[in-house]
Amino acid sequence: MKREFISQFLSDPFFATKVNFESLGSITCIIQPASNDDLQILPEGERFNPTVRVISKTELTNGLLFHHHGMRYKIISNSIWSDYGYYDCLATRYDGSQAHDSGGFNVT
Repeated sequence: MKREFISQFLSDPFFATKVNFESLGSITCIIQPASNDDLQILPEGERFNPTVRVISKTELTNGLLFHHHGMRYKIISNSIWSDYGYYDCLATRYDGSQAHDSGGFNVT
C-alpha cells in the first residue's frame, strides 16, 4: 500500500473526521467499527465492549481518551505503521463503572 493512498483517505472528509482527544486536541482520524479479527487480540473480558478502529497520521498511545458521537473512548492497543504514513489503533468505550471518574465501586 502506498503512503499517498492513506494520506488521500485521511484528507477526504467522506472518510476522515476531526476527533477531540482530551490531551492532544483535535486530530483528523478515520474511525470504523472493529472487525472480528481486531477483537481477537483484546483480552477476553473486553471483547464485548463497543470497540472501534482508529487510523491517524498522529501517533496515538495507549490510555489516550477521546470523544466520538457523544461517547468517550480509550485507546487500548496501538500498532505502529508509521513507515507507511499512519498509526492504527483500537479503542474501547470508556464510560460507566470502568472509567476512573465514575464515582462507583469504591475500593476499601
